Amino acid sequence: MKDITTFLNEQFEAAAANLNEDGKVKSEKDFREFAEKMAKEAFGDKFDEDKFKETVDKFLDDNKDLVDDDNWAELVGKWEQGFTKED
Repeated sequence: MKDITTFLNEQFEAAAANLNEDGKVKSEKDFREFAEKMAKEAFGDKFDEDKFKETVDKFLDDNKDLVDDDNWAELVGKWEQGFTKED
């Protein structure tokens, strides 16, 4: 039998890998899961949950018009731009 920590970790990983059934961000919950997965991959051991929550809250607040319009594709694009390396 699995311990609860192992079970929860497996569930989290499955949710992060499959944001929803068709792999698209369609809600604020999906977006937050997507953004967290990207941030964890980018920052690794230096990932800070509190800073992440503050950052994503501000990002969504700054883009309230897109949130209100359910324009998750554009929000994903803007979020990804923040992780793009410039030469």
